[in-house]
Amino acid sequence: MSLSKILSYLSRLAFVPVVVYCAALGRHALEGHFSTDDPMNMGYAWNHGFGYLLWHSITFWSTAYRPMGELLYLSIYSFFGMNPLPYRIAIVGVMVVNAYLSYRLAELLTGSRTVAFLTGVFAGAHAYMVVLYYQNSFVYDVLVYFFSILTLICYVSARKQGVPNLFQSAGIICLFIAALNSKEIGIALAGFILAYEVLFHGAPTWAGAMTWMKREGRLPMIIVLLGLIYAAGKLTGPETLAKMGGYEIHLSVAKYLESTLRHWNDLFYMFKMQSRTILVAIDVMLLTLLLFFKKSPAVRWCCFYILTALLPITFIPQRGGAQLYLGLFGWALLLAIAFVKLFETLSPALVWSRFKIPPVAISVVLVMVLTYFYVSLTVDTWRQSTAHNLEDQAETWSVLSQLRDLPFRPKPGSRVLFLDEPFKEFRMAFIAQLVWNDHSVYIDLATTHPEALAPANIAEFDSLLTVESGQVKLVRSSLEPVH
Repeated sequence: MSLSKILSYLSRLAFVPVVVYCAALGRHALEGHFSTDDPMNMGYAWNHGFGYLLWHSITFWSTAYRPMGELLYLSIYSFFGMNPLPYRIAIVGVMVVNAYLSYRLAELLTGSRTVAFLTGVFAGAHAYMVVLYYQNSFVYDVLVYFFSILTLICYVSARKQGVPNLFQSAGIICLFIAALNSKEIGIALAGFILAYEVLFHGAPTWAGAMTWMKREGRLPMIIVLLGLIYAAGKLTGPETLAKMGGYEIHLSVAKYLESTLRHWNDLFYMFKMQSRTILVAIDVMLLTLLLFFKKSPAVRWCCFYILTALLPITFIPQRGGAQLYLGLFGWALLLAIAFVKLFETLSPALVWSRFKIPPVAISVVLVMVLTYFYVSLTVDTWRQSTAHNLEDQAETWSVLSQLRDLPFRPKPGSRVLFLDEPFKEFRMAFIAQLVWNDHSVYIDLATTHPEALAPANIAEFDSLLTVESGQVKLVRSSLEPVH
């Protein structure tokens, strides 16, 4: 068997090292516990219940907070309680699947397994996104990536066979809604699908617009319409996220430049851009490729993806790191295409004819060298963040474990007051709710409601607890023994 045939056979398994690489990076993340925001996220899910979350998953335009992520939290909690391992397995497992989905979508868009391999490596693990593996609270970013890339895979696969049928269209729409229910940034998916249709299959003429709307454009336009309905609900509904602190929208050129520069510096942490002029030049280059590079629809689609993927978080207060996960795919694919094209151009000039080494073998070597460089850099940076991520969870896990291990629990319908606690916020109440798992128990915190310490008020509580120097202590108890 010739070397070319061997390489061709091995290329069919190119996704395997991508999956193994991401699984290996995530193995230590299984040792983690609960991050700072987990009790709040899980507590909201526990208080809402499955009925509320399922209803708001269907009425996706409501202002309910990311019901898909809360459904995952509540589903695992219902079976495993506050055991952190199942949550860790779920998050790391989805991250590994996401790496494969990145590979698969890149292969569908370009027809190249080499491009797909590099895309999977670049998008599967990023040094500035280590928290995606280590902290459950970024489940929303993990899920929106999963559903967005899976939706694109299903759409592109169906479109390659013709116009999606009713069953395929229904499945794609459900996946799109799941992406919206995972995180608001999922709305960019509507643009990705419409751009794919136009760039890969051609824009309709004015004369053929109605026919296009009834056939090829029907599903993309339905998805765009659903995206507009979602945006209208999220921006104008009661208690909308856009009106809360940390999510206010500020539309301006200055805000775009500031946020985009920060986003791209996080994505390209090796090469920091200091000048907005460079950013504008890159934007112009991407826009030029999008409009005029007719030779490669995949490159044009990547440019559209990069220019639009992060717009939902560009005009709100500072976001970065793990929240750039969805935007990472566009850059990963574009760079993979560029590197593979470069290597294919260089490889004939590097062939050592004396040993009859084919150009494809030279290309593979160059790809491996690039992969080694990128993986080494990622792993080195990753190691510096691992300990910090685990240490950040220590206090929450310590208090939770002590509360769980108390030989007593509140009686149903009783009132519990924490006199002091280290978090100085509602996290302690959520921890207690989740550990005791009793909706009839009322829990209050003196750190947030100091008026509860008044003698007349404190007498109304059946049990008093405190957390001093990291130790959970019982001050007054009507708690009943755990059997």
